[in-house]
Amino acid sequence: TSDAGTDHDGDGCQDADAEDDDDDNDGVADNDDLCPKGDLDWTSNGVTDFDGDGCQDTTEDNDDDNDNLLDTEEDANGNGSVNGNETDPLDPDTDDDLLQDDVDPCPTDPTNSCN
Repeated sequence: TSDAGTDHDGDGCQDADAEDDDDDNDGVADNDDLCPKGDLDWTSNGVTDFDGDGCQDTTEDNDDDNDNLLDTEEDANGNGSVNGNETDPLDPDTDDDLLQDDVDPCPTDPTNSCN
């Protein structure tokens, strides 16, 4: 029998066994979900979960593009736009040079000359 302690999403299936492979019903299987018992009443898609990691961008995910840089680091002034030397919190490779922002020596310069 399931209850609030054994059934996070209240779907009648116990979380601890193979009965429920998506404990928060966000559409991302627990083995692929970085927030397997996360927010309820939402579905992961390209708008609510940009990187598809199972964490709702607005409340659970501090790195929406999974480039190992926090969104607050990428959008340092917090205005929701990419300005100056900021990187894009919704693009793991801001300058499209095939180097992910966290390992790119010049993440805003595709020539990597850091001018």
